[in-house]
Amino acid sequence: MGIINKLEILEWTDARKCLVISLIAVVFSFFYLLFIFFLSLVPEILPQVNRSFLKIGASILPFVLISWILITFWAASVVKKEIEQPLLVYITLLWYGIPNVLLVYALGPVTNPFVGTALLGTAIVSIMLFNIKPALLTFSAVMIAVIVLTVLERMNVIPYAPLLNIAPTVDGRPTDLWVASFGSISLLIILAIVAAFLYITIQLRAREQELELLSNTDALTGLNNRRYFIDIASQEFLRAQRSGKPISLMMCDADHFKKVNDTWGHQVGDEVLKFISNTLMENSRRGIDFIGRLGGEEFAIVSADTDEKEAILLAERMLTAMREHTFTVGEESFQVTLSMGLAVLNDNHEKIEDLIALADKRLYLAKNKGRDCLIGSDQA
Repeated sequence: MGIINKLEILEWTDARKCLVISLIAVVFSFFYLLFIFFLSLVPEILPQVNRSFLKIGASILPFVLISWILITFWAASVVKKEIEQPLLVYITLLWYGIPNVLLVYALGPVTNPFVGTALLGTAIVSIMLFNIKPALLTFSAVMIAVIVLTVLERMNVIPYAPLLNIAPTVDGRPTDLWVASFGSISLLIILAIVAAFLYITIQLRAREQELELLSNTDALTGLNNRRYFIDIASQEFLRAQRSGKPISLMMCDADHFKKVNDTWGHQVGDEVLKFISNTLMENSRRGIDFIGRLGGEEFAIVSADTDEKEAILLAERMLTAMREHTFTVGEESFQVTLSMGLAVLNDNHEKIEDLIALADKRLYLAKNKGRDCLIGSDQA
């Protein structure tokens, strides 16, 4: 996952994606050109191949190779630009699709279905890599070309698989040389496309998880945000109601926090909020206590399977940790304490909002009592 996250293909610019595609296309075009040249020199190799049609391919492939080299230089010249390159994307995808359609036609989609499958897989990967409009346009153009060629072939206007003299089989089985020369290459292409598909899928999933985390997290403190905390608290509340186990909820507020902002500025205030968050987390129990920032300097803690006595011990650890810490700004120093209100589930609570309202009420009692304390049912 570390290597995958470093590459971040989905974050690449269009030009960079096109550059990679064009470089791959240059390599394959050059390979096919060499392969055709080899077949023309050794006619006894693959006698199933139509040498007359092969000469047509030999005259077209250099043009294809030169075109890909030009596209590569084009993509390389704009690769550092952050702006979109729609024309480059359209030409790259179309120029990748059309020659492959001709290859499908030359070999025959039935005789060598791997090539058609590779073409379809490439279209799917293109849709995942680029904006939907150019990818769908290319896919549509490729499919229309395949359909037109198929219809013309079925109408006997053009021959089927013109690259082949005869079917590359012996006793109904593909020859070893055919499998080695075309089948294996096509299979490698398909494996590469499947790998690209899985790679992009993993990146999409990682991005989805990242977005989900961001949507649930308070940006400043890294705690659960208000919405997500209420969701968690509601789930724990319902679970406690079903199981009959206790659940505690504490509302927590930083004392005289406005004075911190007014005296030392909001940047220092943000650092105080981060420290409070870390203090609450460090004194919480993993998998039992869930903490959220509800807004401003107000926090909340829901504790599963925790009765009032256990919740008081938890709160005292947090209050003590804040009491013992001194903040420094230059040569000046100050302290920030917490006020907390505690509520524990009983038969009078029908929903999580009832528990929150009671804890919030007791929080204000703590403020009125002098702050830096916890108010639970015994003190209310």
